[in-house]
Amino acid sequence: MKYIMRQDPDVIMLGEIRDCETATTAVQAALTGHMVISTLHTNDAVGAVQRLADLGVDHFKIAGSLLGSVAQRLLRCVCENCKREIPANLNLLDVLDPEGNVPRDTTFYRGEGCKRCLGSGFAGRMPIFEIMPINSEITAAIEAGVPHSKLEDMALAAGMIPLRQAGVEAALAGKTSLEEVYFKTSGDRRTSDSDTKLGGRRDSDPNVQVESAAG
Repeated sequence: MKYIMRQDPDVIMLGEIRDCETATTAVQAALTGHMVISTLHTNDAVGAVQRLADLGVDHFKIAGSLLGSVAQRLLRCVCENCKREIPANLNLLDVLDPEGNVPRDTTFYRGEGCKRCLGSGFAGRMPIFEIMPINSEITAAIEAGVPHSKLEDMALAAGMIPLRQAGVEAALAGKTSLEEVYFKTSGDRRTSDSDTKLGGRRDSDPNVQVESAAG
């Protein structure tokens, strides 16, 4: 990283920030006018802030450098060759959509399994994203070191769409199944309480992409 800085690049791409030295150097590069793009291992987009703090970066430096944070998951796509309409699994939909925004008589899709998908019912993958917006209020909150839950509420109020909601929207569009959304979005703080009702597995090591630059 120090060698890269001597080349005075406009954009720096790091495979992953895993230690204090890399985190500190990356943030310092952002504060001196470089665009830095890297990944961290956290459960959600907002968690990138606490992860950087845990690695030893001061909150005021995080606030001054962070432009955005994107959490992602890869969902298997329902096979277009053998997919069929099915009624919603109401128990599952109650967990995925506890607010009741999705009508319970909505039709979803599932692959029956065919030669093209080798009997799996799925073919290909698609990403879903959770994008944490950065505005002046969120920047001030990061600098003040507010708790994760408060920062998350602020991000949601600013328009952040949670991973699980993005997954449900993909299922509504017929691109994936509700079961796939459930399994791939289980494990973060927002969903863990409701997930215990179904005993879902945990999905570890999601990649969170972080973009930083001088403010």
